Amino acid sequence: MDILIPYLNRDGLLQYISTSMSNILNYQNDLTRQEKEIDELSRLLDALPVDLQLNSIPIACQLFDYFLQNSSSIVHYRLLSSCLNLMKIEDRLHRINNILVTILDNEQTVQLREILCKLLNTIEISSSISLNFNWTQLESAMNYQHDSKFLPYIWRFLSKHHQNDLEQMLIRSLSTIENNDELFLLLLIELRSANLFVSIPSFWYLIQRSLGDNITNNDRKRKCALYLFKQILTNDEYKHVEIKEEKSNRLLILIDDKTKQFWIDFIVLYEALDDGIVHLIKPLLTKFDRIHKSSLEYELSLTWLFILLQRLFANTSAPLGRWCVRWFLNSMILPDVQVENFFLETVLDWTSNNFIFLKGDEINDCQPMEKYLESYLERWFCTLENSNLPLLTLLSRIQTVKWSQTSHVRVLYSFRTFAINHHNQSLLNDEHIKIFSSLIVTQFHTYAPVLRLSAYSSVLDIVTNLFDWSLCTTSLNFLRFLAFFDRSTFLTKHFSILSNHFSFNIRQLQNLIEEFLSSDSTNTFSDTRLFSFDNDLLQIRQIVFLLDLTDIHNTDILKMIFHPFIENIRTAYQRPYMSTNNVRRSIELFMGLLQETYFHSSNFIKDWFSSNIRSVVREGLNFIKINSLKQPMMFMKLPTVFFMVGNHGDISRFLQELISQIETIVQQQSGNSWQPLLILFAHSIDWLLTNRLSDFNTEWNTTYRNLPLFSKLLPLLDQQNS
Repeated sequence: MDILIPYLNRDGLLQYISTSMSNILNYQNDLTRQEKEIDELSRLLDALPVDLQLNSIPIACQLFDYFLQNSSSIVHYRLLSSCLNLMKIEDRLHRINNILVTILDNEQTVQLREILCKLLNTIEISSSISLNFNWTQLESAMNYQHDSKFLPYIWRFLSKHHQNDLEQMLIRSLSTIENNDELFLLLLIELRSANLFVSIPSFWYLIQRSLGDNITNNDRKRKCALYLFKQILTNDEYKHVEIKEEKSNRLLILIDDKTKQFWIDFIVLYEALDDGIVHLIKPLLTKFDRIHKSSLEYELSLTWLFILLQRLFANTSAPLGRWCVRWFLNSMILPDVQVENFFLETVLDWTSNNFIFLKGDEINDCQPMEKYLESYLERWFCTLENSNLPLLTLLSRIQTVKWSQTSHVRVLYSFRTFAINHHNQSLLNDEHIKIFSSLIVTQFHTYAPVLRLSAYSSVLDIVTNLFDWSLCTTSLNFLRFLAFFDRSTFLTKHFSILSNHFSFNIRQLQNLIEEFLSSDSTNTFSDTRLFSFDNDLLQIRQIVFLLDLTDIHNTDILKMIFHPFIENIRTAYQRPYMSTNNVRRSIELFMGLLQETYFHSSNFIKDWFSSNIRSVVREGLNFIKINSLKQPMMFMKLPTVFFMVGNHGDISRFLQELISQIETIVQQQSGNSWQPLLILFAHSIDWLLTNRLSDFNTEWNTTYRNLPLFSKLLPLLDQQNS
C-alpha cells in the first residue's frame, strides 16, 4: 500500500469518504444500509496508512457528533478516530474537549466511555497544549468519581504538558481523597515525579492506608502504593525525608542512611507476606522483632509494623494467624496509645476468629492463647492511673465485634483471670455494668449451654471482683444485672462478697414488690429458668436477692413485707373492688419466691403463716378456678404454688370441684366452656403426680383415672385440636 500512496488520487479519495459519510448520516432510518455503509468505509480507512495526511472534510464533524450522541459501539471506533483526523484543528480541539467531558460524565454509558478512552489514547498528546479545558470539572470528578477506570486516561493525556496543574490539583485533593485512594495512586503514578508530595503528611497516610488495606483487600491498590514507595526509597532525590506524626511524638516517616536496613527489611517482608507463600514467610518472621526494635529506636510510627502484621494475618494459614496474635500480645510495650488503638480496632477482631484459640500445628512452642491475652491485659491496665475509660472502651469493642462463640468465651475468661488477680480495684461502674447486661441479652442467648454457662460465670466473676461497691446504692443497672443469674448456680459462691458490700433499705424492697404487683405483665414462667430473660422472673430475682441480703429474723418486719400480697390472695373475694390483675400478680410473686427457693421449705411457710395458710390456699385455688374460664392460658400454671404449700385435703377438694363444675357445664350443654377447666385439671394432676406422687397416686387411680367424663370429653378435645 505504501508503494501506491504517491499515485493515490487524494481528491477522489476525499470525495468518496465525504460521500460515504453523508450516506451514513442519510441512512439513519435504514439501519441495514447504514451498517453496510459503515462497514465499507471502515474497511477503506483500515487499509489506509495511519500517517497518511489528508485535507479536512467538513462533514466529518457532523458524523463524529452523530456517533457521540447515539452511543457508539466498538465497531465505530475506527470511524471516530478518522473523523477526528479529517477535521480542522479548531474543530478537532473542540471534539477532544467533548471527549474529555463525556468520559467524566457518569450519566454516559460505560461502553461509550470505554470507546472514548481508547480513542483518547490515539490522539497526539501535543493536542492538549491548545485545549481550553475546564480544570474545575476534572478536579470535581477526581473528588467524587468512585470509578478509577476512566480518569487515568484523561490524566495520561494531559500529564506531559500540564504537569504543574495536575500536581496542584492532587495536592488540593490529597487530604480528602480517602474514599478513593486507588484512583489517587493511579493518577500519581502517571506524573513524572512525586517530589512535591513526599514532604506532605497526607501522602504518607495514603501510602500507609493503601499498604495496610485489609478491608477491601484491593490487590491493585496495595501494589500501586508499594510501587510508589519503592520508587521513593530507591531515588537519590529523597536521601532524607523526615515528617512527624500529627497526633503523636513519633515520626510518620524517616528515610535516611541509618534507616536503610529498616526499609529493606520492611519491603522484603511486605512482598513475601503479600505473595502469601507460607514456607517463604516462616524464615522471615524473625524480622518482626528487628523491625519492632528499630521502630522504637528511631521513634518511628508503629503503623509500619502494624501494616506488616495485617498482611501476615490476612494469610490463610491458621498457624501464621495464631503466631501473629501471640507475637503482638507478647511483644508490645505498654502503655502506648498506638498499640492500644491497634489492639482495640484490629487485634480484637482477629481474636474473634474461631481458629485463634484452637490448638493445632504451631510455628514454635507456645503457651495457650489465653495466657498471652492475660499478660497483655495485665501490662495494659496495671500501668494506667485510671483504667475506667480504657476498660469501657474495651467492653464497647467486645460488644461490637462479631465473635465466634468459643473465642468470645475465651476472651472473657482471660478478662476474668485479670479481674481475680486484681480484685477490689474498683474499676467498673454503672456504664460497664450496662454493657455486660447488653452482652447477656443480645449475644449469649445463642450460645451452646456449656459455653453459655462459662460466659455467665466469667462475667459475674469480673463484675464482683472489679465493681466499685461505693456505687451499688446509686447504680441503676447493678441490681437488674444480678437478676440475670440463677441464685443456686451462680450467686451462691459470691454471696459473702455481695452481702459485705451491697447496702439498701427495706423501703427499696417494698418498692420492688409494689412495682411487681402493679405491673401488667402477661409473661408466664419459663421451664428453663437458668438463662431466662422473663421480665417477671428478673423482678422476682431482684426481690429475692434483697430478701437474702437482709437475712431477716424479725417477725414484724417479715409480716410488713409479705402481708400485703398474701392478704391480696386470702381476701380476694372479701374485697370485690380489688383488681383481678393485682391478685394474679400476688400469686405469681408468691410462686416466684417459692421457685427461687427463698422459702427453703414448705414448713417455713406454715410456721410463719400457720394461722391463715389454709385460707390462702383455698381462696387462691378458687380464684384461679373462676378466672381460668376467661383466661385459661394465663392461669393454668398458677395452682402449682398452692400445691407446694397446701395440704392434701384442700387440694383434693379443688380437684373435685373442678370435676363437678365440668360435669355441670356438660349437662347444661353450654358449648365448649368446659375446656379451660379440663385443661386446668390436666395441668394440676400432671404436676401433682410428678411432684407429690405419694400423696395423690392412690386418689388418681381410684377416683379420677377411669371417670366416664374423661372418656366422653377427651375425644371431643382431640377433634377440635385436629
